[in-house]
Amino acid sequence: MSVDPETLRARFDAPAPLTVGVEEELFLLDPSTLDLAPRAREVLAALGGDGRFTLELPAAQLEIVLPPAAPAGEALTGLAVARRDLLAAVDGDLRFAAAGVH
Repeated sequence: MSVDPETLRARFDAPAPLTVGVEEELFLLDPSTLDLAPRAREVLAALGGDGRFTLELPAAQLEIVLPPAAPAGEALTGLAVARRDLLAAVDGDLRFAAAGVH
């Protein structure tokens, strides 16, 4: 398929809406000792396959992964909802420490 240079330039010059994506790594902690709790697979099972949550390399770490959002406030709301859903899934059985948001 051939595209003329003007059409190609128009496609690249067209402004696209800005989006922001959020990933947050969370360590699972024992609520009384705050030691790492190697229960990531158990927590994922309690979340019933919710695609916002993924397993990280360590057994005591999960990641919240959200799709790109516009505007940024939508991403913030999505992160807050994901955190609430995660807390509800563990029902006070664990605490979490966020390792980063990028």
